[in-house]
Amino acid sequence: MTAVLDSWMVRPCVVYEEEYKECNSVSGKFHQRYVHGETLDCSKWYNDWKSCQKYTTTKDPKYLFVKYESNDSELVKSLYKSRCTIM
Repeated sequence: MTAVLDSWMVRPCVVYEEEYKECNSVSGKFHQRYVHGETLDCSKWYNDWKSCQKYTTTKDPKYLFVKYESNDSELVKSLYKSRCTIM
């Protein structure tokens, strides 16, 4: 039930699609290799994009919850990183 109440936290589906395309692009892979020393797994963006599409068509909260968890974990990671660099 909280997933439906927090649906405003989820970005539009086109954002997930763009992130997935960028992650899989040649320039994206080159950037990943340069920054991280390896290419990253893009399946998270793909799964988020597909879950978003399913939620948009069905309005079934189980698909929204998958996206919400994914966004939430990314938010926590980014906040943790920003706190570590500030302190």
